[in-house]
Amino acid sequence: MSLNIGQPRKVSWQGKDIITSIYKKPSNELQEVTNIGLINDTQSDKKYHGGWDKALYSYDMSYYDYWRKTLKRNDLEPGMFGENLSTVGMPDHEIYAGDIFELGSIVIQAIQPRFPCTRLNLRFNDSTMVKQFAHSKRHGIYYKVLKEGALQVGDTIQKVEKSEIAITIEDIVHSYYDKKNNLRIINAINEYPLFPESLKKDLQ
Repeated sequence: MSLNIGQPRKVSWQGKDIITSIYKKPSNELQEVTNIGLINDTQSDKKYHGGWDKALYSYDMSYYDYWRKTLKRNDLEPGMFGENLSTVGMPDHEIYAGDIFELGSIVIQAIQPRFPCTRLNLRFNDSTMVKQFAHSKRHGIYYKVLKEGALQVGDTIQKVEKSEIAITIEDIVHSYYDKKNNLRIINAINEYPLFPESLKKDLQ
């Protein structure tokens, strides 16, 4: 696992200066975590990033293999997608919304996938990256922090409670892009208080 943090920076993109925190780098230091995320990590656009239901973001390293082949790039390193946790063996299709994990002294719960914004285009210097990301259906996972504490590289992520909700993070991704053929899943999401109202609205 890689633990990644970043601070706001000004970047010029398509003739505009944009403040973004998507540039994250691996950290080997012990990092404190509160219920709104890593203390030493900052979200610039708090309307769409961070908060209770998006306190931490993970992206699985298996997806990096896909992107290296797809983009024909060998310079993709952990944190490239703006994730706090670059995980191993935790792809979207294997994680259920509501699964609870212990990591270091913190406890986190999988809540929802990440849906891309234009900052991804900026990070990759590619105006098609958001479209490619959506097409790939490899979105990564947002978590809620159930127990504050600290974590560092080398800590093991252990599932401590399996969700009672039979909906994977990948299921939510597919439902977002194909609402008509996923009404059963969308209706189920609307019934569970675990899911934030913002996600339910996006699935309407």
